[in-house]
Amino acid sequence: PSKKMRCSRRRSTRRRNNIWRIKDHVQTMFAAKTTMSIQVIQHRILMFKRHLIQMHHHNQISLPPKEIEAIQSFTAGIKWCEDQSDVFKLENQTAKLQERTTRTTYTIKINGARHHPKELYYDPDELDPDTNKKGVMKVGNEKVEAQIHDYTTRSKGQEGSRPRSFPSAGVVGMLNAPLVDATNGEVTRIQFKNGRKNTVFFANGESQCPIMKRIYESFQQYGSLIEYLCKNIPSELWIVDSLAGGKYLPGGVCFRNGTKGSNSKLPFLRKECCHNVVKQLFEIYAKIIGLEALVIEKYCPDEYLENLQTYGDAVDCIFPSPASQREGQQVSEGLHWSLHQVALRIMGKELNPKSERSQRTAWHYDQGDVATNQLLNFMPMGGEDGMGGRVADTDLMVFEHKNGGQCFRLRTSIKDTIVFILMNSAEQLHGNAQDEDDCEFDNDCWSARFIAFGR
Repeated sequence: PSKKMRCSRRRSTRRRNNIWRIKDHVQTMFAAKTTMSIQVIQHRILMFKRHLIQMHHHNQISLPPKEIEAIQSFTAGIKWCEDQSDVFKLENQTAKLQERTTRTTYTIKINGARHHPKELYYDPDELDPDTNKKGVMKVGNEKVEAQIHDYTTRSKGQEGSRPRSFPSAGVVGMLNAPLVDATNGEVTRIQFKNGRKNTVFFANGESQCPIMKRIYESFQQYGSLIEYLCKNIPSELWIVDSLAGGKYLPGGVCFRNGTKGSNSKLPFLRKECCHNVVKQLFEIYAKIIGLEALVIEKYCPDEYLENLQTYGDAVDCIFPSPASQREGQQVSEGLHWSLHQVALRIMGKELNPKSERSQRTAWHYDQGDVATNQLLNFMPMGGEDGMGGRVADTDLMVFEHKNGGQCFRLRTSIKDTIVFILMNSAEQLHGNAQDEDDCEFDNDCWSARFIAFGR
C-alpha cells in the first residue's frame, strides 16, 4: 500500500483503540461511581465530545455494530458527566459558602481604623480628695461620678464593704464603646491594643456552623425546663453579692484547707447542688457547655488548650463533670470545658419586680478567680412568644484590664439567641451598662445567666 494509505490506517487504528479505551473508562465510572473534581469532569466532557465527532465522521462511511454501541455509550457518558458537573458546581458553591461562614470570624480591633472608644480609669479603692470617699473614675481626662451600687456597700466579714460603681447611662455613652451583637455573624473576635482577645458567640436558628446549630437546638429542647426550674429555686439559696451587686445561685466544687500538717486543699460539693431543682438545672447546663467546648476548640484552639492545661491536675474537681458534659456530644467527640463553679443570675422584671435594677452587676473584676479565660452564658427567656428579647440594663461592658482602659459593649439579651463570651473576668473590668430612659423593652422578657469560674 501507498505511504498515504498506511498513514490513514495507523490513524484509524489509533482512533479506534482510543475510542474503546475511553469507552471502557466510561463504563468503569458508571460501575464505581467515581467521585471526581469538577475540573476532571469538564475535561472528560470535552474528550467525549471530541471522539464522538470523530466517530460520527466515520459513520458517514461505515461503522460496525460494536462502534455504534460505543457511540451510544459515549452519548450516555456525556449526559452523565454534564449532570454530574452541575451537581458538583452546586455542591462546591455550597461547601465554599459554609466554609467561609463557619471558619471566618468577624474581628473588631479596638483602637483600629473604625473604633475609637475613650479610655476609662477606675480605681474603687483610691480616695477621692474632693469627696473624701473611695472610688475615682475618669473617662479620658474628665472626672465623672462613680455612682455606687447599693448591694456593694453591705459589709462582708471583717474586711468590711468594698463599694463598686454602677455608672449612669451618660457615663456609658461617653465611652463611645463599639456594640457587639449578632449582626456581625455568629462568631466575633475583639482585639485590644494590649494584645488581649475576647471571643463572642451567637447561636440561633440561622447559625451555619453545625455545632452552633446543635447548641441552639439543645437550648430549644431544654429552654422551657430551664425557665420552670429558675422560677422554682428556693429563695433561701440565693446569695447577695456584696462585690458585684445583685443575687446569684452558686453551684460547684469548693475547696477547704487540709488537715494539720497538710497543705492540700480538700474539695467538697456546695450544699446548693443537693437540691433537686438545682441539680437538674446544672445537668442541663452541663450538656450545653459541653457543646460550647466543641465550638471553642474549633474557633479558639489556643484558649481551649490553655483551659485544659490550667485545670489538668484536678480533673476530678471539674464541675459540671466531664462525663456529664459529654452527654450532649457524639461518642467520637469527647471534649469538655474545665471550671470549678458556676453562678446563676436572673435579670428581668418577671422574677425581680421590686428590685430589678439592683440585680444588675457593678463594674468589677473577680479577684481570687483563676486568671484564665472562662465562659459567660446568656440565655433568653420569657416574652410574648417565649423566645426572650431585649432586657433593660443587661448589656455587658467589657474592658481591657482591671482598671478599665478601652472597652466594648456586648448585647447579651437577644431574642431567640444564646450568647456566650470567652473572657478573663479575673483580669478584665466588666459589668452591666445602664440604658437611656427612652429605650423600649419587653417587660415580660428576662435573662438567665450562667457565669463559670475557677478557684
